[in-house]
Amino acid sequence: MKFCRPITLAFILVTLPNLLSPVSAQDKSSASSKTFIIATVQLNRISSQIGSQEMAVLGASEELKQRLREIAKEESAAQSKILQVKDEGDMQRLQVELRVLAEKKRLFMQAFQTSNSGRNQQKQLKEFIHLKFSEKYPVIVNGESGNSFMSSYNVISCRAETKDITDEVFAVLQSEIRGE
Repeated sequence: MKFCRPITLAFILVTLPNLLSPVSAQDKSSASSKTFIIATVQLNRISSQIGSQEMAVLGASEELKQRLREIAKEESAAQSKILQVKDEGDMQRLQVELRVLAEKKRLFMQAFQTSNSGRNQQKQLKEFIHLKFSEKYPVIVNGESGNSFMSSYNVISCRAETKDITDEVFAVLQSEIRGE
């Protein structure tokens, strides 16, 4: 997968004016309606909310993702049977079924995590964000406090708006992991 190199301040200062296009005195009113959006994402917040086991799924093959989705559907179906339990025997069978499914999922994830132990989850998250959001947002930066290039020390002038897309990324990422 091809991934963009990190954005430097020089890149932003050279590229941003080209993306915004020059504005003459006559076009100032129309330019204000064409605001350029710089997206920010809080990578650490997403990583901690998703969890390392689910983040590992990002690097999984489609076959493994599909199998994990099937197990999740089986778990859901088994859990829905709880209301139909009539006696202790039914309850024990249901508990065994749920334990087997949980163990199956754990073994799949353990095998995957062992084979994928060297992969950097932050890198996978950045690649995912690039793949899913780069068409909509031409500039996406890590918005963690202290990491933003949009501080008053780095940017002298900017006709752009920043938008935190962390929640949007989180929702798409959850959907991807759960196969929804």
